[in-house]
Amino acid sequence: GSLDLDPTGLNSLDLTDGGADLFRIRLECDVGATITVRVYSNGGVSEASISVGRLLGVQNIIIPFSAFDGNPDFTSVGAIELYIPFDENLDLGIQEFDVATGSATTNGPSRFVRPVEDYYIDYELGCERKV
Repeated sequence: GSLDLDPTGLNSLDLTDGGADLFRIRLECDVGATITVRVYSNGGVSEASISVGRLLGVQNIIIPFSAFDGNPDFTSVGAIELYIPFDENLDLGIQEFDVATGSATTNGPSRFVRPVEDYYIDYELGCERKV
């Protein structure tokens, strides 16, 4: 397989199905990081970023659809990219990456997107690699 992003790979997926209006990332982080989610729709890309500090234990990080720049069409998404610039001192574990409704801020139900699992960061090559 290729690590190249396919901006139409999700075939115009409707992320708002079921009332979803945010991304929920359940993670833990030892020194802090900036997390950017990019959404590819209608030939363009929009993004939203959030900085997190040190997190003790797994916590919910919420990124509302309304936080994205530009004018993304969440009813017709071609790709989603999760970007976290890593340095050698960062230990970050992602447990879940979901599309959810506002109730997710209180651990309510959420709709599954895709886990980020079985990958690690290879600092020598500067990329992620499958375990």
